[in-house]
Amino acid sequence: MNSAFAGNYEFIRKLGKGSFGEVWVAKEKHSCMLVAIKKVKEKGNVKAIQKEANSLRNSISSFIVRYHDVLKKGNEVWIVMEYCRCGSVANYMRRGNRLTEEQIREIASCCVLGLSYLHSMRIVHRDIKPDNLLLSENGVAKVCDFGLAAQLDPNRKGKDVICGTPLYMAPEVFRGKEDLKSDVWSLGISLVEMAEGTNPFAGCSSEVLRNRVLNVKSPALSSSKWSSEFVDFVGKCLEKDVKKRWSVSELMEHAFVKDSVRGLTEKGNSVLLLELAKKVGNMPGMIDGVTKSVAQSHVNMVEMTVLGGQNGLTNMDAIEEEPTNENVFVMEETGDFFLTYETSEGIVVKDGVGNDEVVASWDMGLYKSLRELIIGDGCFAYMAGLKLEGMDTLEKVEIGGECFSLGEGKLEVVNCVKMKCLKIGSDSCVGWSEFVLRDCAVEEVEIGDGCFVNCEKIVLEELKELNSLIIDWNTFLNVKEATFVNVPNLSQLNLGNAFSAVETVTMSNASLIEQESRNEVIVHDRKEL
Repeated sequence: MNSAFAGNYEFIRKLGKGSFGEVWVAKEKHSCMLVAIKKVKEKGNVKAIQKEANSLRNSISSFIVRYHDVLKKGNEVWIVMEYCRCGSVANYMRRGNRLTEEQIREIASCCVLGLSYLHSMRIVHRDIKPDNLLLSENGVAKVCDFGLAAQLDPNRKGKDVICGTPLYMAPEVFRGKEDLKSDVWSLGISLVEMAEGTNPFAGCSSEVLRNRVLNVKSPALSSSKWSSEFVDFVGKCLEKDVKKRWSVSELMEHAFVKDSVRGLTEKGNSVLLLELAKKVGNMPGMIDGVTKSVAQSHVNMVEMTVLGGQNGLTNMDAIEEEPTNENVFVMEETGDFFLTYETSEGIVVKDGVGNDEVVASWDMGLYKSLRELIIGDGCFAYMAGLKLEGMDTLEKVEIGGECFSLGEGKLEVVNCVKMKCLKIGSDSCVGWSEFVLRDCAVEEVEIGDGCFVNCEKIVLEELKELNSLIIDWNTFLNVKEATFVNVPNLSQLNLGNAFSAVETVTMSNASLIEQESRNEVIVHDRKEL
């Protein structure tokens, strides 16, 4: 690894953030080629990183993401890889899109071809899932993210560290015995998710998940909805006994994918996936398959209407700011949620906390002195709503991306007389049905891309201090009933493509929102007060 070449790249925009670090789109200065760079914090095991780097650079296949280089920069390791501008299969599905069996067949075929290459080198991926299957504009799906991949050799069997995403883990992985066929199980779970729109183990606590994977009959597709070949293929993937489970080489000969595999091998791409990539590229709110919410101002974007402000979008990247208060309660892990520090002035929830099924409600009324609530990315998946009412000291609420992603409920922020700022990151509160913001001193509201997709009712009422309302694309798309009353001082408004399905609007003294309404963004049954 050579840090001298780190200066060869110009960073353009952040694609995402997770426990591993960050992923950015960058440009190689000499060739102007766009690449993706994963920044990972070095944690002292340099030899392991160097060994993995060799595996990455030696992995060359049309069906896996190409890794160009691995660099060391300060205390970070930069993994430079091919940039797939159309995004992941998971991201496509999160936007409410469903895949046909024919599309799933092509994706599955690409996946087995990619895994065949890796397995031929005795590399187990260990984290196959829709998030790690990227759609290429060249008409293939590519296996990505080898951050957990490792060479399989006799000395590593029975490894004491379980890696990967639990919802996709094979039975033997829960027992601490990984196998090349563990990737096949993960593929099977991914195919069920692609077909049904949800993971078969979604909503399970860690204990329930482990028990179901180890002791309960494997998930299966319905033969009344899907072809017998597809049902059987998934069954071969989800055989609990690893010795009986089909290998990737066997799957390539299965009737469900055999012709597709041959076509991909001969032609190099799929017509169906070319069409899908084109569709993704033309979706509203996308730049190179990436949401506008993470685009920086110097990148060309589809022009949006921003009344009283500058054209462009705010940066809804992961929220990292911590409260300035000294009396701060930090939730490092899910177990901390059950501790209650009622005198806390600040609450900071770290990324990925609270994603256990039992964490379904949160009594915020306990925190009488709370001034700032900051929630990291990917938290509280099963939370059934959040109510902030009569919190006299609350000034700021910031919620990261992909929070409250699986539960159903409402967000209610009512009578918080000192509240100044509400920010919500992308793809949060997807299943929540109502958004209510009433009787607050809030001045600034920002809501990222893909939030409140299933929300049917929104209320913005008695918000006399609100001067900036920024709603990103694909948010509030299915709202049927909207109320905007006494929001008189807006100076900056961006509604993205929100409220396209609204049926009833109650509006009075709503400043720029009324102007937007007259411009036919909100045009249905409008009631003047």
